[in-house]
Amino acid sequence: MAIKIEAFTNSIATCMDVVKKIRADGVPKEKILIITNYACREAIILNYDLRDDDGHIFSTHTLLNNVRNIITLPTYQAATLNYFAPERLVDPVTLLYKEQIESGGIVIAILEDPYLV
Repeated sequence: MAIKIEAFTNSIATCMDVVKKIRADGVPKEKILIITNYACREAIILNYDLRDDDGHIFSTHTLLNNVRNIITLPTYQAATLNYFAPERLVDPVTLLYKEQIESGGIVIAILEDPYLV
């Protein structure tokens, strides 16, 4: 399989913590992929004033600098269409997290095949 789901979260702050840990474990940024919906992707990219549960404001710049890409589920599905063809494999991201991603959830994945997305 070309992708390993590392974590799922509903929080951008938690996503940042997971990515920080993955990077500290030696995984290069070129192998880290974030899959979410359009609104969450835009909030990360545009660096809105985001607040953690404890109320502090944080920046998403460190997240942007430590991942290969932040993409929407439809973009991910289009990129993996041939890889996860019905006769080959079932796409674990869509199978397990489609509804949660559409509602703002975030999948943090490690690409085992860097040419996938």
